[in-house]
Amino acid sequence: MAAVRRFRPGLWLTLCSLISFALLIGLGVWQLQRLDWKTTMIAERAARLEAPALTLPARIVVPEALELRRVTLTGRFLDREFHLGGRSHRGEVGFHIVMPLLLEDGRTILVDRGWVPAPLRDPARRPESRPAGPVALQAVLRSGGWKGRALFRPDNAPQDNYWIWLDLPQMAEQAALERPITALYAVALPAEGASDGLPIASAPSLEIRNDHLQYALTWFSLAVALAVIYVMLSLRREET
Repeated sequence: MAAVRRFRPGLWLTLCSLISFALLIGLGVWQLQRLDWKTTMIAERAARLEAPALTLPARIVVPEALELRRVTLTGRFLDREFHLGGRSHRGEVGFHIVMPLLLEDGRTILVDRGWVPAPLRDPARRPESRPAGPVALQAVLRSGGWKGRALFRPDNAPQDNYWIWLDLPQMAEQAALERPITALYAVALPAEGASDGLPIASAPSLEIRNDHLQYALTWFSLAVALAVIYVMLSLRREET
């Protein structure tokens, strides 16, 4: 008599395997959809940043339409600073300096001027960084507010002028700004030919994690492994 292996799958093994296989394939397809969404978003962000600079509209009806758009701003900085903590530059932790810019039309917009090292947080220690008179600068518009889940949103410490995220309405109220723009703020871009003075401005980064292809391949690989295990378990040794 010879022993052969025949494919004899069990009912419960088959049902459990089919459900698990469908779930793994579904997760892989979902990650491919996320990959397409993330790739499109990165391309749109790049296109917005590369578009020609525009003039800040007199009325901001749809703030989302101006996100990551370059603008030319002209006005003068008011003598008020907000300090964004936990910001780093080349591995060194410091602060971003945010100041209200009084525009020529009478509105004010908060401008993230860039990074300073922690020991120079006090503006008295960097008097050369205090702008005087009219300025014209290139900037990128961004939306304020906490970007993560509300459950994990940390509290700012306005009493210590220590801000983790940009609460634009509260900042405008604390600085007693007239006609403030609270739907957006501006991130100053490095000026051409500028020295290495403070604050250090930097262009917005497009480095967004896009690992969805790896995730999809992981789920599909698990589905293949499950199919192999199912076949191996369903092969029964029989005597003929």
